[in-house]
Amino acid sequence: MPLKNNYKWSWEQYEGQTYNQKYYQKNKESILAYGKQWYQDNKEYSSQRNKKYIEGHKERLNKLKRERNKKAWGDFNDPYWFKRRCSAIKTRAKSFNLDFDLDPEYLKSIFPKDKKCPALGLPFIIGSRYVKGKEKHQTVSLDRINSNKGYIKGNVQWVSFLANTIMTNATPDQVIKVGKHFKKILENNNEETL
Repeated sequence: MPLKNNYKWSWEQYEGQTYNQKYYQKNKESILAYGKQWYQDNKEYSSQRNKKYIEGHKERLNKLKRERNKKAWGDFNDPYWFKRRCSAIKTRAKSFNLDFDLDPEYLKSIFPKDKKCPALGLPFIIGSRYVKGKEKHQTVSLDRINSNKGYIKGNVQWVSFLANTIMTNATPDQVIKVGKHFKKILENNNEETL
């Protein structure tokens, strides 16, 4: 609706626009209580309305969710990346009934500054849920140094998925034996092909 020529702006009218905010601050508890009561009284209606909306917008909502997850899991510099990882690790620890005392700050403090796997020297690639093929070997993984202990401070380190996979069920001596054996096989094959 266009403004009339005799319309004059004043501070009183501006303050009137914030009246709702002032009213909310004054009556916050009763407003929240009313909202909770309305939800309890209309649970079925709310549920049906939400389901109808989700069904009508399923494709768009799934696309937004995928994009949000890719972004959330795909950036070391995102301030919530370590928080998300900590939450996921806590869930894993709980499901396997393992001790857990990590926090996002600790996970950030032990993360390699050069963003490379300390065991293999591979540069980390982020986004393990969305990386396929050989690149998956370079994704970030939290390794428990002593598998008999849980996810506790002093018992975890960031390594590549490949390094974690190699170290999962073997002792250090077994890993070295397999490495020597594998190297010997490669050297023998190279001599035969020459």
